[in-house]
Amino acid sequence: MSITTKNIDYPLDRRLFSLPITELPLNRRQQLSGALNVEQIIVAESGLCRDFRGVVQQLKLPYAEIAKLERMIDPFGTLLSYGLVASELGSVGALLQLIANIGRFDVLDDLVPGLVDDLEHLEGRRAAGVKTGE
Repeated sequence: MSITTKNIDYPLDRRLFSLPITELPLNRRQQLSGALNVEQIIVAESGLCRDFRGVVQQLKLPYAEIAKLERMIDPFGTLLSYGLVASELGSVGALLQLIANIGRFDVLDDLVPGLVDDLEHLEGRRAAGVKTGE
């Protein structure tokens, strides 16, 4: 599967669309927060903010929620913990699409290889019958 935004394709492993956001490892959540919590001044080609606000804009959360997130120490981490986000997006692949839409291919380049490794490890544990959910 590929994320397409304007004239840019970003290759993604299809399996990431079956990985629930709730199973996103803590270290990957922290990596995303570190990259997307930093306010970006220049907007993406799509007109969206290139930080956590661009993800929020795509989720169409009410302004009051956006304002509350902006006051948080870890706005993106807080956003991921919202049950609404996990149910609305469902998968890590869908989240990565939102990140591509805000033009943050640098974040995808850093994150996706590790996510694929995490996914392979998780699949190996499941195949071996080891209980997951650490």
